[in-house]
Amino acid sequence: MFLQLSCSPATPRIQHVKLISLLSVILLVAFGLVAVSITVGLYTDWSTLGFMGAECLLLITKTVYVMLK
Repeated sequence: MFLQLSCSPATPRIQHVKLISLLSVILLVAFGLVAVSITVGLYTDWSTLGFMGAECLLLITKTVYVMLK
């Protein structure tokens, strides 16, 4: 969807703002989930921290990639 919006000359600016806002919210939630995974990992076990942290980092990487593209 981002590629379609960025290549189309007729895309209104509000669509770009909505998309960047959505990606920013996803990024903030992902960082929050990293903090939650660290907290849970410290009080339970390291495998939970590793699994949750890895999933959150994948989400962060994909979101940043779409934002820089």
